[in-house]
Amino acid sequence: MIDRVNLYKNVKLDTSKFSLKLKKNYNEYIDFKTGEVIEYISSYILAWNGVRFLYAVNSERIYVTGRLVMLLKQGNHVHNIDDLYSYREEIRQKINNKLKELFNIELDILEFTVASMEVTFNIYNVNADLYLRLFNQIIKDKADNRYINYVDRNNIDTNTSVYIKSKHNYKSNINKTYTINFYNKLEQLKTLKSKVDMYKSSININQLDLALATNTLRLEVKCAGYELKKYGRTFKTYFDDIYICRDIVLTKYKRFICNTRLDFYDYFETKKIVKETNKLKKNSKKKLLQYLELRYAKKKKYSKEELKKYFKMLEALNVAPALIPTFHKTNKLQSPVKLLDQKIEQIMEKY
Repeated sequence: MIDRVNLYKNVKLDTSKFSLKLKKNYNEYIDFKTGEVIEYISSYILAWNGVRFLYAVNSERIYVTGRLVMLLKQGNHVHNIDDLYSYREEIRQKINNKLKELFNIELDILEFTVASMEVTFNIYNVNADLYLRLFNQIIKDKADNRYINYVDRNNIDTNTSVYIKSKHNYKSNINKTYTINFYNKLEQLKTLKSKVDMYKSSININQLDLALATNTLRLEVKCAGYELKKYGRTFKTYFDDIYICRDIVLTKYKRFICNTRLDFYDYFETKKIVKETNKLKKNSKKKLLQYLELRYAKKKKYSKEELKKYFKMLEALNVAPALIPTFHKTNKLQSPVKLLDQKIEQIMEKY
């Protein structure tokens, strides 16, 4: 639902009433009349359980950034707010209380503006490696040259992630719209842990985190300015509505992968579905079976337009356009969005 956030609120505050716990950051400027170097306080900051509270003096703006779930005793490096849905009010109160303690003002975090945010869901107990290989195959086949898949561009193993940016965002390295990041949570934590160990960081990734991340597929959309305008800029919009968060992920899945109702099958199961269907004309069925055979045997390369035609036929049969390699033990993978909807349904049954 929600993971890392960057929130802010414009408010003029009396810094003389700030808590002494806040660290002062200083900047300097030169008085050109006297040549004197003048030092001034540029911001006040405190990091609390991985969440940063900052007041920028010149812009008169409070920032709250980080993973809000880390404020809970139950927080860890895997769970998102939807995984700890019943603790949302506790998260809200902890942040509001800390704002009061640090800045001596009554504020509600739900009224803050979202500068950027990770909208994300974990799908547990699935073959994350296989899903990602299939996702990457589809993205490669679609060959949308308006976007860059970091995995393909850098020859990274396709079982780790799908990381997509627009060409503009990729070149500028600034996310003004959105970034797609579907990934294997265990692989991500292992990589992070190796860096933590190397640089002696204070981040603690333990065995519980790694156990929770095992067989976990994360569907994540990093949203920024233009994307957030579609839904609303206040944090309350997302914090109070799991379905808006779902819609953000679902829309990007449909845009870059396939229709959310499509399941993945191996060659033999797909062939069986095609043979038994009455949704295709005889000639179309024949061509689709030939395509599947040649694609399975890797005997022919198809153009983008040819693939689009066959993908459309498969969609009519509720079959995703990437075949599960037959050496895998499974011959079917359910659409991850169907699994996500089951998860959300279970959450909302309690509320």
